[in-house]
Amino acid sequence: MLLLPIGRDDAVVQRHAWISYAILTLNIVVFIGVNVGDHSRMQRLESDWNVAMKYIARHPYLQIPDSLDSYVPPDLKRAASESRVPVPDSATVAEEQSHLDEMASQFADEVAATPIMRLGYVPAHPSYVKLFTSMFMHSGFMHLVGNMLFFFVTGPFIEDVFGRPIFAFLYFAGGVVATYSHVWKHASSTVPVVGASGAIAAVMGAYLIRFARSKLEFIWIPILLRPTWNVRFHVPAFVVLPLWFGEQLLMANVTQGDGGVAFEAHIGGFVFGMLVAFFVKGFSIEEKYVAPVIEKQTTFKADPRLERAFAAKSVGNLDGARKEILSLLHDDPKNVDALRVAVDLAVETEDVKMLDNVAPRLLAVYSDTQQNDAARELIDELWREHAVPRFIGRAAAFAEKSGDRVWAISLIERLCQLETLGPAAVGSLVKLGTLRRANGDMSGARDAFVKARSHPDCSMEVAPAIDAKLQQLGGVADRGW
Repeated sequence: MLLLPIGRDDAVVQRHAWISYAILTLNIVVFIGVNVGDHSRMQRLESDWNVAMKYIARHPYLQIPDSLDSYVPPDLKRAASESRVPVPDSATVAEEQSHLDEMASQFADEVAATPIMRLGYVPAHPSYVKLFTSMFMHSGFMHLVGNMLFFFVTGPFIEDVFGRPIFAFLYFAGGVVATYSHVWKHASSTVPVVGASGAIAAVMGAYLIRFARSKLEFIWIPILLRPTWNVRFHVPAFVVLPLWFGEQLLMANVTQGDGGVAFEAHIGGFVFGMLVAFFVKGFSIEEKYVAPVIEKQTTFKADPRLERAFAAKSVGNLDGARKEILSLLHDDPKNVDALRVAVDLAVETEDVKMLDNVAPRLLAVYSDTQQNDAARELIDELWREHAVPRFIGRAAAFAEKSGDRVWAISLIERLCQLETLGPAAVGSLVKLGTLRRANGDMSGARDAFVKARSHPDCSMEVAPAIDAKLQQLGGVADRGW
């Protein structure tokens, strides 16, 4: 089972979040470089550990050296303490103990040479440099993925509204505060602290204050072997982030000693991020200093062709407006304003071919930029009155993705009315049947599948799949091949 954050409801930033991009990239590059370049050393380390564990198992009466003690599994320690293996003479024991001490010393040297020990922050051996290098070290692939996903859905948006200098301070100072929060409870620990989670917790704390009502999108994959079986849902930040923080508080209180997760670091980072956000809000820093800079950098300058198109359209010169818009779209295919004007021109001139070309592109831009209200308005404007099958097919996909299955069914029904011939018509009927079945309308689903199966353009390749769907519903259409 896997639950991961993958985005937010209105994932739009006003300018490139260069600091966030750099942090993401550096974390990934460091992880790849460390794991690729250190593979042989880790193999040797694992081999030496296995040899040492087997030696302890064969000689349970020996004293486990302190440098090796924390790496010996509890069950092996228990088995050694309960063992009834005869203890040899003192000279033999001394020789065997010396050999184990040598193995432990060699193992300790190899552990000290690993990147995590060299670059991670060890509370018992503090280092100012490692306060920062530890933020880019991760203990495993899932550790990296989890951290980067949470950063991806929060970091760029905080950078966008706080500005790059404040965001950089928030991230790195938050990481330092998080590390010292862990050290406060585990000052004598020799286990290295690694990972960006403390700094990211600071970003999440700031996000809770600044974007409390935004909705974070999650994907839940119940079976990892079938990732296509997943559920996507949105949860408000004011719900999910306090729940996460509460979990960190609980785990920090119930775990003992040095666990695998630095919960105190998460708590310290999160609280620091909230305090920074309150400071920014209290002193109106965003409004006074950040917003004017963003406005200056993002002031829109319309393409002259768009202005000429508006002018031509206003005096009824639709051909002139069309020429300017098509020229602009040739150079900038995703220009949302040009696409919007192109749709209006196509409707006014009743150019169905042009409409079915530009309307899907405009819908795609709206969908990609999370302008869901604009997308819905565009669909409502066009789908009933205009014969635009390509657009309606895209609209049905948008409705289904939005979770409105009833609307998707209505759109596919309209598509089936427009597309009566060709393989696409068969595909539309199959899609209609699938949506109706998912919505609990078994009779309607069977009707759509039967029409698809008996359609003149139903091919021999597609027919068996439709037959299987009909059999699941308790009926088969006789094609008569």
